[in-house]
This record gives sequence, structure tokens and C-alpha cells, in this order.
Amino acid sequence: MVEPGSDSVDPMRQDLLDLIAKLLQTCQEMALEISGHTDSQGREEMNQSLSKSRATAVLPEIQRRRVFTSNFVAKGYGESQLIVKNYTQEGRETNRRIEF
Repeated sequence: MVEPGSDSVDPMRQDLLDLIAKLLQTCQEMALEISGHTDSQGREEMNQSLSKSRATAVLPEIQRRRVFTSNFVAKGYGESQLIVKNYTQEGRETNRRIEF
């Protein structure tokens, strides 16, 4: 889970990042987009910036695991690509995400 307003990588997700890095090491020449997303609470401009910061924060985590990332790009989508409704806390948590 990504906390509202935070661009920090969740310490509880380190094992998941380890698994992702192992997979990425097998296809390091591949171009990859790391996309950050937010829920729709807050100002749209702030959410856009926050989503970009979230995506960018993942790059050093992947690099630290010895993955070549020069073909990777971090992009923020803000609240433009919600995957569930934001009516509940659970929905907002689902929309606050990073995708590869």
C-alpha cells in the first residue's frame, strides 16, 4: 500500500522489489515504463507531480538490485487512470499504485 501523499517506497514491499529485479535482470535490454498513479483526492496538479515522484522513487530501488535501467522511464499519470472507484478507502488504496 502506498500512503496518501507519499512518494516513499513501502518498506514492506522490499521482497516484491527483489522478485521484480530478478525478473528484470533476465531482460535488461527491454524498454520499460514505470508508471505512478494516485487516487483522485487532492488537486489534480499535485497528484500528477506525486505520481511522477512515486515512479521515479522506484528507479534507485531497482538499480540497487543491480539492474541496468538506462532503458527505463518513470512516468506519472496522476489520477487519470483509476482502476476502481474512489468511494471507499480500499478503492483509494488500490488506485495509489506503481505499475511496470
